[in-house]
Amino acid sequence: MVRRLVERLRFEREDVIAPDAPMNRTLLARTGAWLFLGGGALVLLVLVLPHDQRVSEVGLLAVSAGCFAAALLVLVRFDSLPMAGFEVLAAYASALATAARLFAEEGAESGTGIQALYLWIVLYASFFFARRRALLQVAWIAVLYAAVLANDAGSSATVTLWTVTVGGLLVAALVIGALRERVLNLIARLADAARTDPLTGLLNRRGFDELFTSELRRSRRTQRPFSLVIGDLDCFKQVNDRHGHPAGDRALRRAASVLQDDNRASDAAARLGGEEFAVIVPETDARGAHVLAERLRRGIADAFAADDPPLTISFGVVSFPKHGRTHEQLLERADEAMYAAKRLGRNRSLVHTARMLDDPQRPVQ
Repeated sequence: MVRRLVERLRFEREDVIAPDAPMNRTLLARTGAWLFLGGGALVLLVLVLPHDQRVSEVGLLAVSAGCFAAALLVLVRFDSLPMAGFEVLAAYASALATAARLFAEEGAESGTGIQALYLWIVLYASFFFARRRALLQVAWIAVLYAAVLANDAGSSATVTLWTVTVGGLLVAALVIGALRERVLNLIARLADAARTDPLTGLLNRRGFDELFTSELRRSRRTQRPFSLVIGDLDCFKQVNDRHGHPAGDRALRRAASVLQDDNRASDAAARLGGEEFAVIVPETDARGAHVLAERLRRGIADAFAADDPPLTISFGVVSFPKHGRTHEQLLERADEAMYAAKRLGRNRSLVHTARMLDDPQRPVQ
């Protein structure tokens, strides 16, 4: 049990650089646990260091115990703790900080500055919570701190102290919130770049695999069909041989433009590598996907009709669950249908059938 808790406290590298790092549950929980542990230890430190004997030592011990208990709860239950639970814990932390301030300065002539714990909470909330939720935490702290300072009615600096403290927390929340948005935007751009083919702007193989897996899971859950169209440009090698690779790159971009512009908004085109493309077609059976493949095939043929050589494309079409129920089965059978289209003379679209397996000869590219 102790080893498990220690492991949960460790900041592993993958937790820090996760694509959704600010909202990563493990990072969220571990940071919260460390803050509770740090708060509990700091309150104990107030008792260990020289302090005014009029402070409430029992009260501070209770606050410290509350911090350690919250850290234990986070470490044990964070897997099932909803986001609202973390917000409640942040509000609870503010209440503990308020209680610590009361007990630490009860009858004391000089303050301990323990209200600085509020800053920890605000930084945590501003980084991990949405801006409105973080500002609610600041408002909660403002109310709690006002209640604390109400006990200092005899002090002329009460209003000034509350204003400076809450104003500083609000500025910190806004700054960290702005930085959080920048981080999220940067992560989103990096994630898009990692899933996008730089030459054509279509999904790359990684982006295709992720979306394919997601659509396959959705179709299994809803029992709705979805189709996959795999295509390969015919005689593309001749373009590179006759006109060079820059011409080949331009041809790939033009083909990608046709595939992206001539499909439906719900479809997603990808470049799998070289001159091979794919289109994920949600909520569509093999018949509907074949109609789409034919439209794309004619679009490619028309776009390159005046070129030398005039490029065409061969498509293979499969659908879930008719042609397979797994990622591997569907890809393999889509490839088989595409190669069969090439064997039959290229520039055509074929839906997979069992008869395609009877001819193992691979086509000439």
